[in-house]
Amino acid sequence: MSVSALKYPVSATLTARQAPRVLIIDDRPHVGQKLSPTLRNAGCSVSTATSGKDALQQLRHQPPDLLLLGAGLPDCRNLLRRFHEDAPGIPVVLVKNSKRSPATRKATEWGVWDLLEESPEPERLALMVRNALEFSRLSRQVEDMRLQIQGKHRFDEIIGVDGGLRESILMLEKLISTDLTVLLLGESGTGKGVFARAIHYEGPRRNGPFVTVNCSALPQGLLESELFGHEREAFTGADSSQRGKMELADGGTIFLDEIGEMPLAVQAGC
Repeated sequence: MSVSALKYPVSATLTARQAPRVLIIDDRPHVGQKLSPTLRNAGCSVSTATSGKDALQQLRHQPPDLLLLGAGLPDCRNLLRRFHEDAPGIPVVLVKNSKRSPATRKATEWGVWDLLEESPEPERLALMVRNALEFSRLSRQVEDMRLQIQGKHRFDEIIGVDGGLRESILMLEKLISTDLTVLLLGESGTGKGVFARAIHYEGPRRNGPFVTVNCSALPQGLLESELFGHEREAFTGADSSQRGKMELADGGTIFLDEIGEMPLAVQAGC
């Protein structure tokens, strides 16, 4: 019988046919007037808002692909929070004003994608827009792929006629909300990896990484280093530091396939 264990460790071209929508939010009308021509020349559809209330209404009515937010708005931080809650996939660029504002200094902490001068060079603005829209497109693709993978690895996708299979699923459904280590027993080919992925993608750590380690495929001398990492020159041949699989799986799940092949001392460390 083989044994496995599951452990929870602590630039795109813009076209008029599909014109990206850019919303400029600033209580100074001249900012929108300055930025709009360059954005339209880059192939964007531009709309403006002079208040947070107006911006949120437009966001609900027709979500833009990119937000340019004036750093001088009185409710700038609250608007950023609302944007991230209501439209998390839309990148937000903070438009700096002539005076250095707290919003500009805190921009990175608040999740701003980039900073932009009030009167940027046209090339700089066009490049920033292309990069932001490409980032947004790739983020959507990643999220779509994550949802597809998550949908494939669910308990209701596990099909079988054996009564014990259903009992196992019912037992694991009770465990997925915990941080307990799960030991999966079964002959090779009985689906331990399928169950491991279902536990991960059904559980609260589904948005974290799922890391697999085949314990039988690694030499015993390298297994500990593979799991826990090592510093440079820790042993002969260690030319650089390496993060261990346990650290890489932080916030998610690590699946130790064929854990019975591990040395007992390493098993104790896991």
